[in-house]
Amino acid sequence: MRCERQLLHRLPNTRALVFNFKTYLYPLSEIKEEGLGEDLAQAIDGLKEGSTPAMHFYKRGAVWGESVKAYLRS
Repeated sequence: MRCERQLLHRLPNTRALVFNFKTYLYPLSEIKEEGLGEDLAQAIDGLKEGSTPAMHFYKRGAVWGESVKAYLRS
């Protein structure tokens, strides 16, 4: 699983905006071992719902979603 932390900073003197991000990678096995597999599987299902249902298509959930959910729930 890939997560990003994104921050915007405004420099005080120039008022310029600085965008910064940090990427974190977690093996699915680690998430499953921590007992969070069902939570992540529900979040994958949630990509089709809410205010941006097109996110499921954008993230290519149809390609990997069912396989990942089956693994997380096994």
